[in-house]
Amino acid sequence: MKIKSVLLRWYKSFNVSYEQYADRVPSVSKHPWNTYKPKQGESGDYPFIEIPLEPDITTVVGANESGKSHLISAIMKVITGKGIEKDDAFSRTDLCHYASLRSKNADLWPNIGLVFDATAEEVTRLLTAAGRTGTSLPSRTSHSVALVLCPEGGENHGLIFIDDDTGSVPVSSTALDAVRAHLPEVQFIDSKVAMADQVSIGSLLSAYGDTTYEAQPIYDYEVAQQAARFLVSNQFQQNQPLSGELWKQFTPLRKTLESRQACLDKAGGLEQLLFQRVLGITLDTLRHVAGLRERDRGYIEGLVATWNSEIDRTLNLSEYWQQDQAFTLRVNYKQGILYFEITDKTGSVYTFRERSSGLRFFLSYYIQAKAIEASPSDKGAIVLMDEPDSYLSILGQRNLLAVLEALIGRSSGTKPAQLVYTTHSPFLINRNFPQRLRLVRKGDAEEGTQYIDKARIRRYEPVRSALGVDCAHTLFMGATNVLLEGPTDQYLIVELIRAFVTPENAGDFLDLNDVIFSPADSAPAVEKLIAASHWGDEPIPTVVVLLDDDAAGKAVKDRIIGKARGCKKLVEPEFVLLMSEALGECANGQRIVSTEDLLPAGIYAEGVQRYIEEWYPQCWEAKAEDIKAELAAEAFGANGVVAGAAQVFKKHVFEDEAASFDKLGVLQQCVDALDAQKSATKPAETLQEIGERIRTLCHVLKRKIAESQRAERQRSGKQAIRRIISDFMGTRRNGAAAFDLQVFLLERLQKEADFIGQDAVCLRNTIGGLLEQVGKLRAAKQERLVGSDWGRWKDSIEAIRKNPLAPEVEQDATDESRGSAPTSTPDEAVAEGTDAG
Repeated sequence: MKIKSVLLRWYKSFNVSYEQYADRVPSVSKHPWNTYKPKQGESGDYPFIEIPLEPDITTVVGANESGKSHLISAIMKVITGKGIEKDDAFSRTDLCHYASLRSKNADLWPNIGLVFDATAEEVTRLLTAAGRTGTSLPSRTSHSVALVLCPEGGENHGLIFIDDDTGSVPVSSTALDAVRAHLPEVQFIDSKVAMADQVSIGSLLSAYGDTTYEAQPIYDYEVAQQAARFLVSNQFQQNQPLSGELWKQFTPLRKTLESRQACLDKAGGLEQLLFQRVLGITLDTLRHVAGLRERDRGYIEGLVATWNSEIDRTLNLSEYWQQDQAFTLRVNYKQGILYFEITDKTGSVYTFRERSSGLRFFLSYYIQAKAIEASPSDKGAIVLMDEPDSYLSILGQRNLLAVLEALIGRSSGTKPAQLVYTTHSPFLINRNFPQRLRLVRKGDAEEGTQYIDKARIRRYEPVRSALGVDCAHTLFMGATNVLLEGPTDQYLIVELIRAFVTPENAGDFLDLNDVIFSPADSAPAVEKLIAASHWGDEPIPTVVVLLDDDAAGKAVKDRIIGKARGCKKLVEPEFVLLMSEALGECANGQRIVSTEDLLPAGIYAEGVQRYIEEWYPQCWEAKAEDIKAELAAEAFGANGVVAGAAQVFKKHVFEDEAASFDKLGVLQQCVDALDAQKSATKPAETLQEIGERIRTLCHVLKRKIAESQRAERQRSGKQAIRRIISDFMGTRRNGAAAFDLQVFLLERLQKEADFIGQDAVCLRNTIGGLLEQVGKLRAAKQERLVGSDWGRWKDSIEAIRKNPLAPEVEQDATDESRGSAPTSTPDEAVAEGTDAG
């Protein structure tokens, strides 16, 4: 059972749907719940605001104070009776302050409800719980069932509507709980809770349900030591009051103990989700650990090591925290306290206080999501989250978006899940699936919050306006960019990806959240845009350039790859593609020239025809047959569909031969035609052909993007290696300590090689051999390298600096057979001119 839509009338900031008033939109079909009128209602319509939900993920967007949180609370109140806050029960106080219905008495209630997509068996269970048995249902694969809460002082607290029938089934106050037991369960991801730095094991046991340790709080170690020293260093007499001096010491010490204990004694709810649901650590295990003493620390550390291994395996944080692929969460247990720590690519250990608050909140959201995924319930779930963007950076929001997608993607079988989350951040909108967007906006005067249908029209313009987003799409806004000649190219590629992508086949297409399609104003402007993205000595962002296979496109390619005379190379040649190179040859005699040739000639010709019919109706009436014949001719796509369309417009539409046709307008008509074919009972064969073309283009671009990213990793890796070597050699021209060589050069180079990846295999092997030689030197007590020995090492280091990824270093550079120098004393080191460090 999944939610199809949310019904709201006079709830919080939501009033009624002014869009559906009969006098405004007479053609609007009335749902049965709209015919329900409260006792105080006068004649007229009071239509519910109906907000449809997607079966997988729905993103509710809007400005601050637009009613997003109220929507989340309404869903929870229908299913559980309470909203986001624990004390926010559904009541008359939820009535909209400017409700269309007014009363001088406190007898008005708001109405909220949910419409579910349910099987006949699920509907029967709901009706039985409401006290209605023996109801026969039409033979259908699914039914629409609505539960509307309307507790207006009578016995009936709700109504159930089945399909489009005008009748309703009353739900009494006593039956409401029984009905709710058959609804999907609510799982709420709390966006205001951050991961704790530490938690006492007593608090964790209490969160598990064991209250044994509540009376045995854990105190801060340092303050507990102060208290112990106070007790040991002072003499106390039995049945005698404390002296004034002792009292002065005792009072502040006690206050400090109480404050430090309160700081440590956290609720442990989030940590309980991590240990119990995600890691599967039992209550008996924690009781056992709590009873161990300091002498058992070896056993405890071994057990904690298995917990950390399970954290790595289960959470797999590096998959989602893109800022650091070596990022891991660790648990450390000491003296009754569980400490949470972070390790990163440097190998260093950090406490949460040393990292950003955004990281703590991301971990909180991720652990809550994993706990939901591991939930043992077989019921369907509706997962709710309210404004998770408040504490996260832009990249952190993108990481969270991947977590949420994975959570719903893994829900299947007996535990189907829906996700509804609110946001006012454009970076928590999945641009691959604009159909998931729901825009809410405060209406004028007493209209209240209204649902804006078709919010994705005009390329997200209503959404951008509501969120206050001002930036243009033509800027480099991402680390990975596909640069195109113009906005028509961007429009068509993005729309085709959205038309064919699904959560199941998303891997076949480019991810619109990660890859930015950046259009220039024209082919010549491509060069300017790339040059403008290059500031000082900073590298150009990862970019693949896609150009038309015409004279202008070829000329631009020669200029940006440095082939044209007097032009500086801005992009490597392998990262500049012509459309013909990306798509290859197409059937039916169509030549691939421009991005428009992603569309078969037939569908583009239909777009041209639609455009002429709409914008040049007189021309169409006069020349319809001639235009149809030319659009259907094989020659239409012989030189690319744009050239064919230009010929049609020049010959039949424009009087001015220099006029050019509206490419974007034609493409919009093509997309509309494509949508019509997709919704047809029997889709046309051209759909499969278009799908294959956009897949092919995405596969080619994916490979080029991967190669470009690899080249960037190599470039930055080489720079880092040379910088490390320069830093090390700057003060060690005449010698170095073997320990310094190992720690401050070779091990640092080894970490950098690991970061570069597979391209640094040769470098890793070289460094491994050199580290082995340093180990032999230190084992032989040769702690300093001077003279000829240091000369040979300098040659090896210089070889790495010259060619970091494939250094030609002689093996066994410090082999004794080549005359290793004896260990130098400090005085000898000074005499040789070496540094002392």
